[in-house]
Amino acid sequence: MALFWTDGTQAKERLEGTYLMLGDDPVYILSVDSGHRPPMAYIANYRTGERNIAIDVAALGDCRKIPPLGWINLRNLGNPHAVYTERLPYRGRRHGLNPDGLRVADIVINSGGRNDGWTIDSIFSDKGYLDCVDGKYPSLQEILERLPMGMSTAFSRRNAVLHDKHGMMWLYRRSERIGLLSKDRLQLFPKFSFVTDELLESNIQEVVQIVEL
Repeated sequence: MALFWTDGTQAKERLEGTYLMLGDDPVYILSVDSGHRPPMAYIANYRTGERNIAIDVAALGDCRKIPPLGWINLRNLGNPHAVYTERLPYRGRRHGLNPDGLRVADIVINSGGRNDGWTIDSIFSDKGYLDCVDGKYPSLQEILERLPMGMSTAFSRRNAVLHDKHGMMWLYRRSERIGLLSKDRLQLFPKFSFVTDELLESNIQEVVQIVEL
């Protein structure tokens, strides 16, 4: 296996303070003991809730696999609330995901603008984040039937629905609003007609008819 450091000092520089996947579990590298042979990483596991777990840094593999991002249905808030997370271009030597390389869009609060109130830790610590990791989302049908006004819910890492305070239901692709939803129809904005095939692949047509505005 090709590793991306040559000694303990470089391992500490590149891994400490980053988020990676360890198998199926998202983890945070709390610290790296560069003086230990081999270098040891101390991690927090978001699936098990364990902290300060000591592992050989080689167990982290080549450190290319970052925790899944996209739409996340937060559960700790009590009400249906989805936020969109994406990785930003980052110039640095650290591997994995780090706070400087994450954008969070909260469509309930500001219709998709950046919301600096969220942190990676607050999102990853939410009970709903593991649903994103495991690909567990409610169906679009369930959302259309049950989503209260002023709330949002994702049905995939790519798509979410906002039921605004006026009773309108909007479909989002990533952080962009792409169409207007009703119980049996999606009115797609013309500039997003290119996503029709993508939506058909997700079997959305079994729930709503897709038409262009």
